[in-house]
Amino acid sequence: MNRLYFSLLITTFGLVSGQIGINTATPDPSAILDLSQSYKPGGLKLPAVALQSAIDTTTIPNPATGLMVFTTANAGTGINAVTAGSIYKFNGTIWKKLSTKDETLTGNVPKVVAFGKKTTVTGCNGVNTANFALDQISNAALLTSAGAFTAPQTGYYSFSVYSKQYMPANPDQAYNTAPFIFAVGLEAFTYKFRGSGFSDQGAATSGIIYLVQGQVTPPWQWTFGTGNTCGLTGRIKEQSVIWEFIGGTL
Repeated sequence: MNRLYFSLLITTFGLVSGQIGINTATPDPSAILDLSQSYKPGGLKLPAVALQSAIDTTTIPNPATGLMVFTTANAGTGINAVTAGSIYKFNGTIWKKLSTKDETLTGNVPKVVAFGKKTTVTGCNGVNTANFALDQISNAALLTSAGAFTAPQTGYYSFSVYSKQYMPANPDQAYNTAPFIFAVGLEAFTYKFRGSGFSDQGAATSGIIYLVQGQVTPPWQWTFGTGNTCGLTGRIKEQSVIWEFIGGTL
């Protein structure tokens, strides 16, 4: 019996310089573990684990970074939920789901759904407030030249907005009279013109909002603040608005 058991080990495993070959006596030199299917076609079955959430470090105590498992149950809530029948990899902090091509195409992973930018330089003499003026738009059915967005489906969206202006510095200006970029009822980001003399001054803001399919957001605008107007030398330069679909629930 002992001889038979030893013989089976020899035919099943190949050990070469610390390498392990299963169903091969000559594992590839670059591999620590080489799984061969020359005897019988098959695949690799990962350990099936019922993770309780994406931050579960109890079911598998002290999981190693890079550890991979196949989840067997839906568990957890919000952004820490895990989905049954999926492969997860531990990144050292949380379990991250390995997304499939189908999930990418159906919107189950973040994706940019609308993008617009302003590529021209325009004057603004005497103007206090104006809409964004995007002249290149990825999807005109979803995004206007002013950056107003129509949600193509219900769910959470993130927005990223940027504006650059050529203006004189005013670092001591009070914030309640300072310039800002905003969308009424959605976001307002106040900033100051730093440095000295005329220079390019950029400002950016971002956030997350839940939208119902067909809901339209307000347009993006810039303003120089209370009692201020753009001067003769001032210019409105680059502007950009990006809308990204995050998912149906958080």
